[in-house]
Amino acid sequence: MSLTVSINGIQQITFPTGVSSASCSGDTLTITLSGGGGGSIDLQTNGVDNATQSQLNIAASSSSSVTVANSGGTVTITGPLFQTNSSSNATQSQLNLVAGSNITLVNSGGNVTISASGGGSLAAGSNVIPSSERSSTDSGYTNNSIILRLPQGMLLCRPSSWKFSISLAGGASFVVSAGVVYRTTVDSNVVIDSTPVTWGGSSGPTLTAGETFSDSISLPIDTSHDYWIVVHFTSSSGSLNIGGSQYVSAFFHNDCGFVFGDQTGLTAGNSIPSVNPESDIYRTIST
Repeated sequence: MSLTVSINGIQQITFPTGVSSASCSGDTLTITLSGGGGGSIDLQTNGVDNATQSQLNIAASSSSSVTVANSGGTVTITGPLFQTNSSSNATQSQLNLVAGSNITLVNSGGNVTISASGGGSLAAGSNVIPSSERSSTDSGYTNNSIILRLPQGMLLCRPSSWKFSISLAGGASFVVSAGVVYRTTVDSNVVIDSTPVTWGGSSGPTLTAGETFSDSISLPIDTSHDYWIVVHFTSSSGSLNIGGSQYVSAFFHNDCGFVFGDQTGLTAGNSIPSVNPESDIYRTIST
């Protein structure tokens, strides 16, 4: 069926099926489209007739990544691109975020918050720096401070708490006056601050034969500092177990050795003195 518009009985325009009426007022020609079936133009969304049948405007939502482009009468609708590690997902109609182990996902107003908990842990007893067998001995440490630097370049791990041991030969007895751990910036010997060390709750124990560990030191080892262990002995009887000669050259650059006098009272801005080299005096482990 078609609709013919005539003026004064003279045919002017013939409209195809789908035009139900046309009227002219002044210079304006109004054309009305019929709604519903019967071969007429029927504007729908998801199978449901649109309330307005005189216009169809395809518009992209301002809050989505859908784009609408019209080129030569062809409308192209482009949706979002779902990818994982820069590779397109096999399914582009849905993106479902799934929480893995120790991960939580919270969706609030379209914003997804990813939180991690737990994670890997450092096994207690892990060496903080390389440690060798203390197969040699030395003596004469009365009124000397034994010093070891834990430099960034030698760290095997960075525990949040750790401890160190001193090993004495059979029959030995060393009296500790104090022990501290100094922090400095990397490759510096200028003290920033100090943390006191205890053994069984005592700051001045008497150490005897065998390996004796300090109490756990709650001083996290980070990437911005070097750490210096310093213990002063007021008296020493017998021998201290140290690394064998094959380890000496490897540990000289750690600033490992002894210095005469009590070096445990340094404060911020003081410099830690150079040592008389001695290899592998302490063993440091995570707790």
